[in-house]
Amino acid sequence: LDPLGLYSSTVHEQITRGGLTSSGLSEACIKTIVKANIDQDSGALTNSGPFSNPLNHGDNDQVAQTIQFQYNNWLAALRTECPADCKCDKIHNLLKEFGKVMHAMQDLYSHTNYVELHGGMTVSGLPGAMNVGVVPIWDMVGDNGVPNVPAGVVSGGFVWPGVGVPQPSPSHTEMNHDTPSSATGGLINAAGISNFTLSVNVATRATSAAWDN
Repeated sequence: LDPLGLYSSTVHEQITRGGLTSSGLSEACIKTIVKANIDQDSGALTNSGPFSNPLNHGDNDQVAQTIQFQYNNWLAALRTECPADCKCDKIHNLLKEFGKVMHAMQDLYSHTNYVELHGGMTVSGLPGAMNVGVVPIWDMVGDNGVPNVPAGVVSGGFVWPGVGVPQPSPSHTEMNHDTPSSATGGLINAAGISNFTLSVNVATRATSAAWDN
């Protein structure tokens, strides 16, 4: 029951909390990050707000553009708010920005074919044999600040449902792994693992690594 093809707020919270388990952050800080992350899908019912910007979700094959946009936002947040004592009330806006950036990063694992190319069910239908915990974390930004998009990685085109225009091919509907029952999210690789499970696992590990960095 997910006509738009979105990680639900529950899944985004699961990924974010899972990635911050060992962060040492208080529950108040984690709640701030989780809420900012989930709020990136605000406006989904009316195609407005943060939801309407594809650079918050990596859609329409704007993978590099999404990475650059989110990286620039994160740098700007660090420059304006990074006190020496990292108490939640003093870095509230920074925590919110981290949550927003993580939303886009988590979506890139689900809205592209990255997982398939690293052991999930491939676009050509050939099964991989990658298990959870093994799909490599995507190093999305190089040391020079330039987006890193592995060869062959694309995301699906998205057009708001009901406007009478078919989604470009490959479409977001065809490619997303946002639920265990989506067109590619439910595909099982040779290890018996679904693309949905692989994408949630690597997105969780990537969230943890991003906080550690």
